[in-house]
Amino acid sequence: MIATAGFDDVVFDAGGKVTAATPPKRPAVVLSKAFDPNGRPISYLLIDDDDPPPNGEWTDVDADLLRRIVNAASLEEGVSYLTLYSSTHARHRSARATTRRLGRR
Repeated sequence: MIATAGFDDVVFDAGGKVTAATPPKRPAVVLSKAFDPNGRPISYLLIDDDDPPPNGEWTDVDADLLRRIVNAASLEEGVSYLTLYSSTHARHRSARATTRRLGRR
């Protein structure tokens, strides 16, 4: 997902922290509402988006926004897999299922 997010030449220290990358940073937005049973955030990632959602405000994640997230790109490239939860909105299930099929090509 690092390459999908547009980073190259990523260097990690012994603890797994990124110490260098090209580019060193990128404008991004993390959209998150919930956590999975293991405490991991269930999130969508937008990078270099021309129309990012307002910071700190509730955002309706519609089909257009779902197509622009890095998560969709990683599914299309086949470098990640789709996990849906019973709480996943039906609109997201439908859009993500389409993306998942694209990744299987």
